[in-house]
Amino acid sequence: MKNQLIVCLVISVFFLSCSLADDVKDTVDAVECANLINRINDNYGDSCAETIATIDQILNGSCSEYITTEQREDLIFIKENCTDE
Repeated sequence: MKNQLIVCLVISVFFLSCSLADDVKDTVDAVECANLINRINDNYGDSCAETIATIDQILNGSCSEYITTEQREDLIFIKENCTDE
């Protein structure tokens, strides 16, 4: 009986830890995405190649699940109209 209780407790703790780890990872990913978007907003002096690389990170990475359709459209517009002139 005690062994079954210990096994159930260990399994419960394991699943709770996995859930918490997923939440922490999602939070870190969302913060990274916010930092990438801020980099575009704050660095108008970056070259077009740097801006496009940052946008590609946002659109093609895990950030895509954290941005809205409007933000995605804005980023595509910036990417398509980027110029170093």
